Amino acid sequence: MTWGGVRRWSLIGLVALACGGDDGSPVDGGVDSFVDASDPPDEGPRDGGILPDAPPIECDPDPAVQFVEVGSAAGLSGVLAREMGECDDALVGGGALVLDIDGDGLDDLFYPQPQGRDRLFRNRGDGTFEDVAPELGLDHDGPSAAAVFFDLEGDGDSDLYVTMGGRASNRLYVRGPDGFTEEAAAWGLDLPPFSPFLCSYQLGVAAGDADGDGDLDLMIASWEPFEGPASDRTRLMINQGGVFTDGTEAAGIDPNGRAGFSPAFADVNGDGVMDIAIAADWGRSRLYLGNGDGTFRDVTETAGVGTDENGMGSVLEDLDQDGDLDWFVTSIFNDVSCDELIGECTGNRLYLGEGDGTFVDGTDAFGVRDGGWGWGAIAIDFDHDGDLDLLHENGQGLVGAYWDDPLRLFRNDGEMRFREIACAYGLAFPGADKGLVPFDLEGDGDLDLFVARSFADPLLFRNDGADTRAWLRVRLQQSGANPSGVGATITIDAGGSLQTRRIHLNPGYGSPAAPEAHFGLGDHEGPVDVQVRWPDGSEQTVVDVGVRQRLLIER
Repeated sequence: MTWGGVRRWSLIGLVALACGGDDGSPVDGGVDSFVDASDPPDEGPRDGGILPDAPPIECDPDPAVQFVEVGSAAGLSGVLAREMGECDDALVGGGALVLDIDGDGLDDLFYPQPQGRDRLFRNRGDGTFEDVAPELGLDHDGPSAAAVFFDLEGDGDSDLYVTMGGRASNRLYVRGPDGFTEEAAAWGLDLPPFSPFLCSYQLGVAAGDADGDGDLDLMIASWEPFEGPASDRTRLMINQGGVFTDGTEAAGIDPNGRAGFSPAFADVNGDGVMDIAIAADWGRSRLYLGNGDGTFRDVTETAGVGTDENGMGSVLEDLDQDGDLDWFVTSIFNDVSCDELIGECTGNRLYLGEGDGTFVDGTDAFGVRDGGWGWGAIAIDFDHDGDLDLLHENGQGLVGAYWDDPLRLFRNDGEMRFREIACAYGLAFPGADKGLVPFDLEGDGDLDLFVARSFADPLLFRNDGADTRAWLRVRLQQSGANPSGVGATITIDAGGSLQTRRIHLNPGYGSPAAPEAHFGLGDHEGPVDVQVRWPDGSEQTVVDVGVRQRLLIER
């Protein structure tokens, strides 16, 4: 069927601690990526030391596919405060979420704000949005960092969990018939900073079934520059059917993983047990394989991953179409200025999965190392040619060497190679961008892009080139505690050509996409067969499915 008293260190001040401090020194290797900002461009900084906006980069367009920036026309201008906040929240926070909030078949957008009130943009269906956050009880006044929509109670509607920066406690909005009610404390999910005197940077949250009991748990990654018991932690919160408890140490997860940005749940070795991957700073990216009893073991070194020095964004998808999950991690590429302050900056990593929980490095073979100062990442088939492309944000609003770096779009040529073509496709907009999500603005089947930015209004890119090729969008529905089928695998057979996607709620950086699978089918206009492997291991096949539709599979 179809559906319609303690010293506060600012992030800027942490640069001075890169070589060690006398109270609360950062870990060896420095403080992420905060390099010398003393030589900004000629335009000069804005108030607070933020570098000015730069114009889009000009180049010869490729007529095959074009993205057109329509944010202002869609009603998204003037929505973001430019202040840094008491904990410099805007420097690292900033994500977005996609959900059909009103069941009209159109994708809506939730936009958490590091400074200012949160927004929920309802898609009017005519290319414009209206903010309905106040009437639904979601217009909290920051500092919001990351968020995820997931079904807390298994009642069929999506609740909203928002992690907070600064010294604020996280918020949980439970959906009812008239909107959302904040209930984080009652569910054990308020999670204030470990110390009331230090800033909190809980910048990524993923939902998945960590313990195999059928409901959704939460993995919350925290970026924290300080050692010791007062520092914030990366936490695994276990859903106990009415309350969440901290299961981090019991599960075997390092509770002092201070540098986490983007957590993810995925079965990387195909054994039917959920694993956990965390893209993290300071060489702290980690891969934990599930043991099948709710515990995990750290296999980072033996698995061949974790060589990224400044991991921030994360993608787990089958990028080389061999049926196994690959892991793309954004990092910082600079062969000149990084060594003195933060160690090596050798760029992004693409770890190619072998199917058994081990990986080989395909970064240079695929051509995706140089992404500048990489942040949020997604894998989408933006041109509907049948293979996944990589898109990630870039830029740092305080650093002259990176302030005007544009988005990166690595187009998959289908021959084990990616080519960077953002400028030719209309995406070369500079700025300090963080999270991004793909969504369908007009309901025409191709994937448009919402880009969350620091110190500037969001960007909205309408995809004007992919609608000539066939596509299929698949959503799952089942009874029980996980109605969207998070953790399921969907494989389509289009005339002998196979593609596989996973249903997940993992953030590329603070921004989980909707729990759906989107397939580009190239020139294949005939029917396809769709096979679902549900989270409990059972399988279901739907044959002769027509293309160019939104398919809902129920059980």
